[in-house]
Amino acid sequence: MYWWWRSKCRGGGESVKMDIISEWNNYKELIKPYSSLKLNGGCSENEILQCEKILGCDFPEDLRQLYLQNNGEKENSEGIFKIVYGYDIYRRAKFLRLEDIKIVWRKLYEDKEIQDVFFPTDIPFACNFYNKSIETIFCIDSRSQNIYLLSVLAIDWTLPVDWQTSRKKRAENLVEFLQKQRELY
Repeated sequence: MYWWWRSKCRGGGESVKMDIISEWNNYKELIKPYSSLKLNGGCSENEILQCEKILGCDFPEDLRQLYLQNNGEKENSEGIFKIVYGYDIYRRAKFLRLEDIKIVWRKLYEDKEIQDVFFPTDIPFACNFYNKSIETIFCIDSRSQNIYLLSVLAIDWTLPVDWQTSRKKRAENLVEFLQKQRELY
C-alpha cells in the first residue's frame, strides 16, 4: 500500500516507470559500442530510502526507477554520460552509485563557496573529476525534476569563485536528459 500511495503522490505510476525504463534501456543499447558499459546491478528500495533519509529529500520517481535498474557504474568504468565543453569537445561523467551520491552530496552541501550553484534539494547522479576533485555534476532537482549541470571547481585562485562556477539547466526531466544524451552519440 505504501508504494502505491508514494507513487501516486509523486505523480508516478506505470507510464512514468515504463517511460524511464524504456528510455534507459534504449540509452544503454546505444552506448554499448562506445563505452565499456560497466554498470552495477540494481539497488533495493530500502537502499534508496536510506539514501533519501541522509539527503533529506525524496528521489523523483524516474530517478528511483533508474537506480532500481542499475546502481551506478563500476569503479573502473569511464563514464557513460557526456558533457559538452565546446565544439566536439566532450568529457565523460560517471553514473554515481548510491554510496557515491551521499559522499558527493555531502561535499557539495558543506562547500559554502558554491551555495548559489548547489541546493540541498539537488541529487547528484553523475559527475566527472579533475585531479581527484569534483569538476562538474549532473544533478536532478528533487522538487522540479529538472536536470542541471553544475560546474563547481574553481581552479584559478586569482578569480572570484562565482565567476568560475555555474548552474545550467539541461533538461526538464530524466527522460528528456537521456534523449538529449543519445543525440550526443
